[in-house]
Amino acid sequence: MNLLIKRCPSNPEVRSLTEQTAAILRQRLGISPRIINGRAAEFSVYVDGVPVMILDSRSLPWPEEVEAAVQSMVTA
Repeated sequence: MNLLIKRCPSNPEVRSLTEQTAAILRQRLGISPRIINGRAAEFSVYVDGVPVMILDSRSLPWPEEVEAAVQSMVTA
């Protein structure tokens, strides 16, 4: 599985969310996401090229919400 997180490189809330989410995905699902810089305020998650979440800093999810979305793609 290819898990990609695109995130805003300059927003501290997005950076923190990305770090927390990556840690949870590694610990709970055994998946290490690839993290790349995206647009300003962006937080997007893709599983095998399919968008799972496309959000911005105005509507950030909890790391557990990202985990649940990724888990649903893994088991689908």
